[in-house]
Amino acid sequence: MSHRSFNLWSYVDARDAGEACRLAVEADLPGHARMVIAAADTLMPEDSAALMRRYFPEVPMAQPLPGNAALLSCAFARESIGYAARHSWRESGGRGRPAG
Repeated sequence: MSHRSFNLWSYVDARDAGEACRLAVEADLPGHARMVIAAADTLMPEDSAALMRRYFPEVPMAQPLPGNAALLSCAFARESIGYAARHSWRESGGRGRPAG
């Protein structure tokens, strides 16, 4: 199994994590909710679809996975608090690639 496949090669930029915390605190939601907060891309150079075929061939793909699309869904966070990842390690030309 590939290193980091346990979390589907996901990460989150600290700026996006901070924004998600602010959005959650300011949201008008009753009680609490669990949400995935992650970057919109993976930390791998390989395409996400290729990673899934190689490491999880038994898992059917429910939708197309373009390029390095994240394999974790932040849809609930987007719908509940308006979260959208805005930063990627790729912005720095790879110099800021998350450790792992």
